[in-house]
Amino acid sequence: MKSTKLSNGYLIRFEKGEELVQQLTKFVDDNDVTAGWLSGLGGVLNVRLGYYHLKRKKYVFRHVKDVVELVSLVGNIASHNGEPALHLHGVVSDRNNKAHGGHIKELVAGGTLELKIETLDIKLERKLDQDIGLPLLELSDD
Repeated sequence: MKSTKLSNGYLIRFEKGEELVQQLTKFVDDNDVTAGWLSGLGGVLNVRLGYYHLKRKKYVFRHVKDVVELVSLVGNIASHNGEPALHLHGVVSDRNNKAHGGHIKELVAGGTLELKIETLDIKLERKLDQDIGLPLLELSDD
């Protein structure tokens, strides 16, 4: 992974074979990014996407076969229990240009994966919502 610091964040390029979630979590921890919004695109070798089953209060993931492109990635960066918390969604396409989307659990970069992180000048925290079963962003009404 290579990165360039910007006045309001970072540009990051993942190399072929690097895993997005693990590497990005380490990057935000190492660089003290406590709040941010990100977007990205690139190539994909492997991906697991999912959705949150509200009644069961758990994620359901599946491996998407034959993917080649990350058409769009959006997400945010916060903290939960003192650790970096990434919330990433993506749309990938297969060799027939069929789109698959959802919450990203794992994604391995293909030829390249390019991201922009816009850092925010606040601290974002997640707190477990017992009714939903997820750690949700804590926001003030200010």
